[in-house]
Amino acid sequence: MYCKWTQEEEQFLTDNYPLRGSEYCSNALNKDRAVIVTKAKRMKVRRIRTRISSKQKSFVMNNYKTLSINEICNQGDLSHAQVYQFISRSGIRLSAYDHYTTEEEQVVRDNFSSRSNEEIGQMINRTGESVHHKAQSLKLKRTAAAVANIQQRVCSHTYFSKGHVPHNTKEDGEITIRVSNGKSQKYVRVSLAYWIPLQIFNWEQMNGPVPEGMVLRCLSDNTQDCKPNNWEPINRTEHLDKNLGRDTLDDKYITNLLSLRSKDLRPAIAEMPELIELKRNQIKMRRTINELS
Repeated sequence: MYCKWTQEEEQFLTDNYPLRGSEYCSNALNKDRAVIVTKAKRMKVRRIRTRISSKQKSFVMNNYKTLSINEICNQGDLSHAQVYQFISRSGIRLSAYDHYTTEEEQVVRDNFSSRSNEEIGQMINRTGESVHHKAQSLKLKRTAAAVANIQQRVCSHTYFSKGHVPHNTKEDGEITIRVSNGKSQKYVRVSLAYWIPLQIFNWEQMNGPVPEGMVLRCLSDNTQDCKPNNWEPINRTEHLDKNLGRDTLDDKYITNLLSLRSKDLRPAIAEMPELIELKRNQIKMRRTINELS
């Protein structure tokens, strides 16, 4: 969330950022370090690089074995760059720097292909993330087969054995209801991973397979009634005509015909029953002429 800076905060940044840096301002103003840096760039406030004093050098030398880099910077009023530059020139390392010994590196090399990072870390009292970074610096890589073997061994408790099925797997003959496009339909399990609509299953049990090119159409308005006598086989063309209202010439079908070129007119046409009835009679007359001819 965008947080507006106050005049006091901007003045504090102007007074302290050049010498103390972004981390000091971040802690004092309780703002993210990236926000401090961005604000300083917009205000064109730049860091002033000063040399480390003799007192500060003595502080680093007296505390580098017990304090971390952040603690030295905060207590000695130093920036990270100043501390890093001084310790690199002095040939010392901070307590936070815990370099790998030659023996530890050899343990990583010897076990990297057969053990996980966490297992190697337990062997040398380090974290798995630390082992991961050390392996990257040593340019060690695992083959796909090695990764698969480690995962199978370490994570075997999370893998399903071959042929295993979940505890909530349905049995043959169980019925579920599925909803699609706002319509619910009953399905029955015939075998593992094979489900068919319940009305088809019941109809085929009594009458045999549904004829090729035919579909089952519900005779009533209750599609949840899957008894065979509530369904009849019908070809797809007739089924489409009934769904569209082409055979019964209902008002919805007539309205759609009158508004083919402009669907925006449908609400207005639906309020004109005389026009709908006139179009219905015209269609009936044409059908009668076609049948007679």
